[in-house]
Amino acid sequence: ALAQYAVMSFFGDTYYCTPENQIDTILDLLAMNEPEFIAKTAIYARTKNKMKDTPALMLAYLSKRDVGLMKRIFNKVIDDGRMIRNFVQIMRSGQIGRNSLGTAPKKCVQNWFVENDCYKIFTNSIGNNPSIVDVIKMVHPKPNTKEKEALFKYLLGGNTNGAPDFIQEYESFKNGLSLELPKVPFEMLTSAELSKKQWTQLAYNCTWKQLLKNLNTFQRHGVFDLDKNDDDSIAKVASRLSDKELLNKANPLPYELLAAFIYAENVPTAIREAIGEALEYAVSNAPVVDGNVYVCVDTSGSMRAPVTGQRAVSSKIDCFSVAAMLACAILRNNEQARVIPFHSRVEESVALNQNNSVMENIKTLMKSPSGGTNCSAPLAMLNANNAIGDTVIFLSDYESWVDSISNRIGTSDPTKTMHEWKIYKSRNPNAKLICLDLAPNRTAQVTEHKDILQIGGMSDSVFGVMTSFVKYGMSPDHWVKEIESVEL
Repeated sequence: ALAQYAVMSFFGDTYYCTPENQIDTILDLLAMNEPEFIAKTAIYARTKNKMKDTPALMLAYLSKRDVGLMKRIFNKVIDDGRMIRNFVQIMRSGQIGRNSLGTAPKKCVQNWFVENDCYKIFTNSIGNNPSIVDVIKMVHPKPNTKEKEALFKYLLGGNTNGAPDFIQEYESFKNGLSLELPKVPFEMLTSAELSKKQWTQLAYNCTWKQLLKNLNTFQRHGVFDLDKNDDDSIAKVASRLSDKELLNKANPLPYELLAAFIYAENVPTAIREAIGEALEYAVSNAPVVDGNVYVCVDTSGSMRAPVTGQRAVSSKIDCFSVAAMLACAILRNNEQARVIPFHSRVEESVALNQNNSVMENIKTLMKSPSGGTNCSAPLAMLNANNAIGDTVIFLSDYESWVDSISNRIGTSDPTKTMHEWKIYKSRNPNAKLICLDLAPNRTAQVTEHKDILQIGGMSDSVFGVMTSFVKYGMSPDHWVKEIESVEL
């Protein structure tokens, strides 16, 4: 259970599951596991799944359960400033039964500052609650070089005497004494009064992911305005976004490219097309399935709700956009895949071309007619056609009110979807069903079974989870073996 949670879950609000009770769930699971397995799970969650909160919580828990093991794995889990801040925040929050760091954890945090160089500490000093400066004040790390001593003085009070060159350059730029952009994190420069030329230089020099996430900022500051004496910045930025070498380093996820495409709706067409090219690269980790795979995409009205749920500030990305992206990614990677749009009925008028780009197919699917929600409709259609195939994937919010009354079908099955799945399974005994609920709530259309995977919410690891389930099923042994192979 702990292994599966570390692989599939995340600390995000859903309708019935808050970050607080997710923490309680993890703490209950930690109490039932041996410290060594907890340590390996923390490393796996951080290094393989790039989780932030879960591994920091596990490490904090080990500080009470097995402090020697915590010290042993500390640097494998706490690998940057964000993770240091997470760890300190959790240790002081009372979530694990303490409100302070304690001797051994404090020493580990002090050592992090000793073992990392000045540039890494400085460039990781972005963020609050707590900030890196707050952490320095808490643990009082001893500088092991004159340069680091000067860095700490600068971070604590702004004194630049003896500070490293990159800080001198940064301060000179901030104070208007230099026009050359310093080599500091992108976020440290965006609040400065930059000229159009400097914004353009920033667009050429920032990391690939910073470029992707700040296209609207660059647009707002005139980087994409074409002047007679300027280089074609549009072409250069588009070239960076679709550059294979940069993509290999950045390893972007399809979801973040979809988000960039939606949010950057007013940037030049060439740049949006470059995002589409990058998406072609990013979908390469979508699951590859032997034989026929049917992807059932809910196009109903409720799927137009924000994928983050209704909040004070909700995402512009709706559940349908995410479902369309996932479906078209799977279509791209599987020659025998078929995408089945449905609402109150199957919408057979929508046809996708596997030879089209992922973005073209997303746009086509997004034009699908809408209506109510009948999750059993695709399975009923497949059963009527005696369809053969070992994988069925549902992408929906599961507000399936059209077929919600079980006595309509004259069976004891809890839903009509489950009834149709049993019929499908009788014809395809090896079939597996994956249900991704993009808006987790109190209802589900299927019940847990070894051949049924239910995923609540969208996370970065969704393709990996789907692929593993198709290959290995729900066997807990697979996840446990994955984690047990981790070296401490």
